[in-house]
Amino acid sequence: GRISVGADGTASARAEIESFVGGSWGYRRFVLHQATLAAEAGGVEAFLVGSEMRGLTRVRDETGAHPFVGALISLAAEVKAILPGAKVSYAADWTEYGAYVPGDGSGDVLFPLDALWANENVDYVGIDWYPPMGDWRDGADHLDALAGYRSADDPDYLAAQVAGGEAYEWYYASQADRNAQMRTPINDAGHGEHWMFRPKDLSGWVGNAHYARPGGVRASTPTAWVAGSKPVRLSEIGFSAVDKGGNAPNVFYDPKSIESALPPYSSGTRDDVFQRAALS
Repeated sequence: GRISVGADGTASARAEIESFVGGSWGYRRFVLHQATLAAEAGGVEAFLVGSEMRGLTRVRDETGAHPFVGALISLAAEVKAILPGAKVSYAADWTEYGAYVPGDGSGDVLFPLDALWANENVDYVGIDWYPPMGDWRDGADHLDALAGYRSADDPDYLAAQVAGGEAYEWYYASQADRNAQMRTPINDAGHGEHWMFRPKDLSGWVGNAHYARPGGVRASTPTAWVAGSKPVRLSEIGFSAVDKGGNAPNVFYDPKSIESALPPYSSGTRDDVFQRAALS
């Protein structure tokens, strides 16, 4: 996810991606080497052409196209030719698979991966699934405790988070809002397509046609995605065995890694009970 290129929306961005993919020791050679090894070993049930490369899938060239998505589409076809019996896909980050709002002031709402998901050589939508599964705090005066839930590992609480809570019903606009639990509702007042801005709303995303909004204006025709056309596989899912691990399942603690972090408001103490409850 950290791999990216220079300026978005430029010819140089496209050139950098083409170099990354197609160089003599480039990404295409790496992926096809793995596919060939799998074929020589007798085949595999499924094969991913990439995983969580959001720093590249969202990059646009000077025409507004997403060149790395195009490269993944080509790779899917090449892998399918090597492994015709395998189900081929890409494993998107849970914030990457659907709508993308660049936040550059353009007002754009885009669907960079829809061309990939709709392609005939891609058999399913793959998602590495780590959305927030709670907003638990110490004490008894925070919102979720006041709502009647007992703990971060309360089965009813965890069940309510699957299609509710943060990234479904509401979001925090800032760290200050998070600290104060000032929750902003996720509500698409203009078109009622709330699912576009709710990463947890998989059924809404799968079951609807997708209309991009270049410049904030809803397109008259949908993207290539056809509602309900492909199954979804959660290609990764997991929870750290740590205090309040549901507040951010996507982070992990490892002093050797620059990615090391604890979930918000976690004490850092080990909590195997939470992990078992969340996975259940």
